[in-house]
This record gives sequence, C-alpha cells and structure tokens, in this order.
Amino acid sequence: MIISNLLQPAINGLISTLPINDSMQIFLWKAMLNSSILAQKVDVDLWRDVQNAWYNFVQSGQIWALILGFIIGYFIRGMYTIG
Repeated sequence: MIISNLLQPAINGLISTLPINDSMQIFLWKAMLNSSILAQKVDVDLWRDVQNAWYNFVQSGQIWALILGFIIGYFIRGMYTIG
C-alpha cells in the first residue's frame, strides 16, 4: 500500500501531461488503482502450474501426438533434404 501511495502522485503527474481529455484521465487513474489492488491478491505458484500443465498434457494423450509428430516430421524432412 505504501508503494501505491508513492506512485499515485507520480502517475497523476504523468497522466496530466498527456494530451487527453478529463474522462480519459479519470479512467486511467481508476485503472491504476484497481490494478494495484488486484496485484496484491494474486497467489502464484509457478512450479504447481507447470506440474498441472504437464499432468494434463500427459493425461489427455497430447504427448503421443507430439512424439508421433516428431517422428513423421523427421521422415518428411529426410525425404525433402538434398544430399
């Protein structure tokens, strides 16, 4: 909250220098305040997200499509390379 209190005057000064109307300034100001509130409530666990994505990739059978695509692509590349 302290950082957002420090940023508010700076951003207000930057927004006021832009050649836009007052309604756009109000919109940008509210968007900045809402994003700082939302950013504080995010729980990010990157490793868990990667594990869930990999588990879904394997469970849905997409890994077999990837392996088959590599094999077929290798053979097609071999047919069209010169030398």
